[in-house]
Amino acid sequence: MKKCEKCGAMIPDKAKFCPGCGARNQLKKKQKTRIWIIILCLVCFGIIAAVMLNKFVKNDDGDNAIKNSRAVLYKHKIYYLKNRTLYKSNEDGTKQTVVKKLPHKKIEDEYVEYDQLQIYKGRLYGILEEEYSMERRHYIFSINLDGTDYKREIVPKKADKWDIDSYSIEDDYIYYILCESENLIHHIVYKQKLGSNKEIKIKYIKASVQLYGKYAYYHNIQTGDIIKLNLETQKEKVCIGNISLHTMGVSKNKLVLATEKAITWVDLKDGKNHTKKIETANKWDIIEILRVNDEEVCYAILHKTYNAISARWYKMNFKNEKIEELVY
Repeated sequence: MKKCEKCGAMIPDKAKFCPGCGARNQLKKKQKTRIWIIILCLVCFGIIAAVMLNKFVKNDDGDNAIKNSRAVLYKHKIYYLKNRTLYKSNEDGTKQTVVKKLPHKKIEDEYVEYDQLQIYKGRLYGILEEEYSMERRHYIFSINLDGTDYKREIVPKKADKWDIDSYSIEDDYIYYILCESENLIHHIVYKQKLGSNKEIKIKYIKASVQLYGKYAYYHNIQTGDIIKLNLETQKEKVCIGNISLHTMGVSKNKLVLATEKAITWVDLKDGKNHTKKIETANKWDIIEILRVNDEEVCYAILHKTYNAISARWYKMNFKNEKIEELVY
């Protein structure tokens, strides 16, 4: 039973007209239909909003930016440094524009190289190496994306004998590795808080080392194990054991190793190992890992002859193991 909308008398649910006053009663059904339409619209709007939010958050997050050693993609723009100048372009490489000339002046007969660019909290970071006459400078710098506020973030105290091999940034700390110039097997891992000049020594490692966030991965020469080191707690964990390593790279969820004639990768989530054999021209060729993300690895095959070294570049998809040659 339901109430008549006009006189209030109780009438059957299916009655279209009130027996007492004759008024038509269909509003309740219309209200239900209207409510369901509103609910469905809200659900659809919520789904669309969630998808769009996820898209923009993913693209705007510096940790998800696609980067290589001398350029970085961030918020649909490519940023890169050349000839002491910060440039940007669209993500397809069009509309290249000058953002700003860097504050330091060029010196005659000077060698300058920028490397390992990345973005953290809206600032561009990288390694700068300068050489001229008998002097040499090697440090980590940062600059706003509009070209303002250039800073030297990390200036090693042993810059004459030690190079900055690599670095990572997490929780407002820069973790970086110094490599001895005359002996590339000797590495020291440091950390330094952004805005501070106090360097904190974490560990000396006599092996090849790769950084990702607050973790360092290195090859234990005695055991052949690849070790994952937490740079805050200094706890160590074996990722893969007894492997003959040439080079390696690491991303958020992948540890990639180049062995004699294969590329091996470890899924850091489940610990599963995968191996892909790589065909090379002769037994003297060397596989070198160049760049890694969670979807693919870029690598080079170095071909040695008695008087020269040549290289060919490739990329491999982890999912289907498809290999494609790159042109540089």
